[in-house]
Amino acid sequence: MKTSFLFTSVLFLSLTLCQNINAQTLSDAIKDAAKTEMLVVQDYVKLDNNQKALVERLIIAKEQESHEFVYGYDINKPKVKEAKNRIESKFLRNMAATLTDEQMSAFKIYYSKKQKF
Repeated sequence: MKTSFLFTSVLFLSLTLCQNINAQTLSDAIKDAAKTEMLVVQDYVKLDNNQKALVERLIIAKEQESHEFVYGYDINKPKVKEAKNRIESKFLRNMAATLTDEQMSAFKIYYSKKQKF
């Protein structure tokens, strides 16, 4: 009886730790992707330090939402398309609030090229 309880407890603990490690890995991957994208955005749009921090947070938020609602799902399903459009429109709206008009026009050029791939 004690052995089965101990085995069940160890199994549950192992599964919980694996999920936690996987979540940390995903979070780190999203942050690394955001930093990489920030370098590319910086080439297209000259950002000051405040804008860099805000844009990086916006990119991270967009990627986190995309991982939750879009990536790994069938993009042809209406709910997934709707989620993707909602996430992208929210991202572009927040970017427009963060960037100047000139910066935003340069960013739109970059973003449209990125969407083609």
